[in-house]
Amino acid sequence: MKRFSAENPDEITDDFVNKPTQKDKSSWLVSVILVIFVLVLGLLLVLKLTVWRGESSDAKKPAPTKSSSSLQISEQTKNDVTGAIEQKKPEELNKHLAPNVTVVNISTGVTKTVSAQDVAGLIIVIQTAQNPWNWNVSPDLLAQWQQGPYGQYITPGSLVGQSADGQVIIINFDSNGQIISIIIIPNADLLNPIATPSSTPTSGSGQNASPTATPALTPSQEPNTD
Repeated sequence: MKRFSAENPDEITDDFVNKPTQKDKSSWLVSVILVIFVLVLGLLLVLKLTVWRGESSDAKKPAPTKSSSSLQISEQTKNDVTGAIEQKKPEELNKHLAPNVTVVNISTGVTKTVSAQDVAGLIIVIQTAQNPWNWNVSPDLLAQWQQGPYGQYITPGSLVGQSADGQVIIINFDSNGQIISIIIIPNADLLNPIATPSSTPTSGSGQNASPTATPALTPSQEPNTD
């Protein structure tokens, strides 16, 4: 506040100008610090709640399971398996077999799950296959076979081979890279979709025409033999 000096009425003095004291400055600084602290604390709380909700949501989701479609079999395993088949030594597959293996042999009509030690005897038919084997069957042909009667055995994780004389072997693995099923098809043609005959009869004439059934006579229509 400014006032006139008694001695010099025309002179304005600044003796009573209100200036902030050190205490006022300290209080203001403390207030600013408190506001900043509260804001930071609130921000941290919001972040923590967001993370917690995300973790809680993830916890409710079922754990993903490994399927044959997502399996990546090592090159060493592939080489071991294909080598055993090409060398006609089914017993060498033993080290890659799961404890229980499903064997489907179309030529012998065998479909059973057996222990690993019994697998070689059930797939000995591969010794009759002629080399070389094709282990890179085209995706288009695999897609066609998947529409056939044995398509359920072919998955993106299957190892599929076709011999020079048309035999096909399908091998599936578990998440540990062990063989869990072996399917042997004696002829690749058996994998193709089966054509469904048309249910609509075709019209024709002459000998190809379907005979028309003669309706049975009722008693009132029977000829008089008297």
